[in-house]
Amino acid sequence: MPKLRPTPCQRAFWDELHAEIRKGGGVITSIPVVSPVWFECSIGSSLPDTLRQYGFPVQNLGPTEKFDAAGHKVTIEIHALDMMPRQ
Repeated sequence: MPKLRPTPCQRAFWDELHAEIRKGGGVITSIPVVSPVWFECSIGSSLPDTLRQYGFPVQNLGPTEKFDAAGHKVTIEIHALDMMPRQ
């Protein structure tokens, strides 16, 4: 089965979305250019609401715990975003 590659337009869209999520303090944890996009952010972050204001359906999948780079346990939220914004 041949591997499907994103079009230049899809790749550019993904890069912009990825940059916006990083700018908002989030981290994408899903496969590039595949919907839904899974991302993590701090509890109480405004990032999910910002993405909703852009028209993206964002679903909160709940909190989880993980270890940060310094080895501290932190609680974060996991979200799923459909890459097709609502009209």
